[in-house]
Amino acid sequence: MKINLSALALGLAVALGAPAMAATVGNVHQNGNDNDAEITQAFNGSATAGIEQFGNRNDADIGQYGNNGAVAAIRQDNGNNNDATIRQFHGVSLLASIHQNGSDNDALTVQSGNNKESNVLQVGNNNTSRVYQVDSFFRR
Repeated sequence: MKINLSALALGLAVALGAPAMAATVGNVHQNGNDNDAEITQAFNGSATAGIEQFGNRNDADIGQYGNNGAVAAIRQDNGNNNDATIRQFHGVSLLASIHQNGSDNDALTVQSGNNKESNVLQVGNNNTSRVYQVDSFFRR
């Protein structure tokens, strides 16, 4: 019976286009009030995402879709009302990090394609950052 279930699970994974042995890891650590964190990982061969938030009313969102080797990290500390978003689409060897230390900061990183790396550091208040690392086929 176990062999049939394993074969069925493998068949469904292949039929749905998902790697049979996909390794995805997501971790969230929050210390404060009214924080919001979301990690979405879909159809990844190997993806890791982590969010750490210290403060109040911070928002962090990581989305990883169809990647083989994607890593994303968001850290927001010692501040309030920060917003950080990372999106990684259809790529190999994607690395993105956002670190915000202060209040009322906003950061967005979008990556698509192969061999992209982005590191954003915002210290202070009322900072805004936009990073787009995309191949020509990707449209915003």
